[in-house]
Amino acid sequence: MTTSVGNRSGNGIWKDVRVCGLYTLSPLHVGVGQVAGAVDLPVAREAGTGFPLIPASGLKGSARAALRGVSDKALLTKLFGPDLSGDSTEGLEVGLLTFTEARLIAYPVRSLNRPFFYATCPAILDRWQRDLRLIGGSGPWKSWAKGQAMPEGMNEHLAVADGRWRNQPLILEDLAYDEKEIEHYTWLTDAAEQLLELLPPDEDYTRRQFKENLVCLPDEDFADLMARVIPVRARTQLTDGKTTDEWIDRNDPDAKPQKGNLWYEEYIPSDTLFAALIGQRRPGDGSQPAKAGDASLEQLDEHAESLQIVQIGGNETVGYGLCSWVGWRQQQGDKE
Repeated sequence: MTTSVGNRSGNGIWKDVRVCGLYTLSPLHVGVGQVAGAVDLPVAREAGTGFPLIPASGLKGSARAALRGVSDKALLTKLFGPDLSGDSTEGLEVGLLTFTEARLIAYPVRSLNRPFFYATCPAILDRWQRDLRLIGGSGPWKSWAKGQAMPEGMNEHLAVADGRWRNQPLILEDLAYDEKEIEHYTWLTDAAEQLLELLPPDEDYTRRQFKENLVCLPDEDFADLMARVIPVRARTQLTDGKTTDEWIDRNDPDAKPQKGNLWYEEYIPSDTLFAALIGQRRPGDGSQPAKAGDASLEQLDEHAESLQIVQIGGNETVGYGLCSWVGWRQQQGDKE
C-alpha cells in the first residue's frame, strides 16, 4: 500500500509531499484551552465550517514524539526543526517538513439501521479532491483527483456509497431520510474506494465497513450535526474525601483544605477519519535550511514502523488520542 503523492513537475511549493490519514482508535481531545460557556474545554474546530480538526502543530509534535527513539537525533532536528525546550534561540532554523492541519473526512454517526454510519458531506469531499489536484495526485489518488467532478445532485439528497441503502429509510442521529430523499451515486462509491487508502491496510473489517457504510449528507445537514453531536464528557478531580467540594481531613490538625474540580470537555469519538498533507520544502528558494540539505521526506518513510500508532492531543494517561497513522510508506514507481 502507498499513500505517497508526487507534485506535478515544475509546480507546487513542495519538492515532495505525502498524504497522511489519521483514524481515531480512542477518543481524541485536541482543544483550544478553557473558554466561557457550558463546555469548559471544547475541541479545535475550523472557523468557517465548525468542523473539528487537528491543528498542524499538534500533528507535527506527535510525529516528532513518536520518533524520539531514533538514534540519529540530528535527523530529527533537520526534519522537524530544533528542540525549543531550552531558553536559547541562537542559530535556530526552520525544519525541512511542513505539516498542514488534519481536516475531517468522515465522522461516525449513530443510526437505527446500523451501529453507525461514516458520514461526510459534499464540501468535505470536494475540498479533499481539490487538494489532491493542487499537489498533483499520483499513484492511488490519480484517477480520483483528476477524474469526474462530483455530481451536482449530491448536495440535494442523502447520497449512499452502497446501493442496498437506497430502498429503505435511514435514521442518522436525529435526522430521518425516507426513500425519496436517498440516492446511490457511483461517484461516491469510487470515492469510498479511494478513501480506503487513508485507513490501516491490514484492518479488513474496518475497511469493508467504511466502504459499505459511507454516506454523504447535504452540507447544511452535516454542518448542523457537527454543531450538536460532538460528545461532551464530565471530568472530575476528587479530593481525598472523594468530593469535588472543599474538603479537609479533620483527623489531621495540620491538614490544609483540598479543592476538587468538575469540568466538561468535548472529544472526538473513535472511528473518525482525518487527512493531512506533509510536504518537503524545495531547495534554493530560501525556505529550506542549509543544514537540512542532506535530509528528505523519504528518510521519514524509513521510520514508518514508529508512526503506525501515535498519540495526539491531551489526556494521554486516560487513553485518549490513540490514532492509526497511514501515509509515510512509499511504494516503488509511485513518484512522478
